[in-house]
Amino acid sequence: MNILISILGGVVAGLVIGFFLWGKRDSSLAAQNDGRGLIAENQVEKAANLEKVRVMIQNQEKITNEDVRELLKVLQATAVRYLDELESAGIIKQVGLTGQGVYYIQVK
Repeated sequence: MNILISILGGVVAGLVIGFFLWGKRDSSLAAQNDGRGLIAENQVEKAANLEKVRVMIQNQEKITNEDVRELLKVLQATAVRYLDELESAGIIKQVGLTGQGVYYIQVK
């Protein structure tokens, strides 16, 4: 009987702590949002980064994924997404299929 009461007490305490932490998480997200919207912030940052890459390709004959990663201080997957987006927009063209030999040139 004492074991059952201990288990039940532990479950109740866990639920109370869980609800407390869940409410804290929601309020911290609202504070981070600062009324501007996280999605809007990300879109502004993304547009600025795409513009930086576009300017880079205008000033260089060719660029690589590594150039973009170094310029923007982003992960490889993020650099690939930026390059893919610029390629889809017709701003750059990929030369090579895969690997370290791939680079991008400006479409004229």
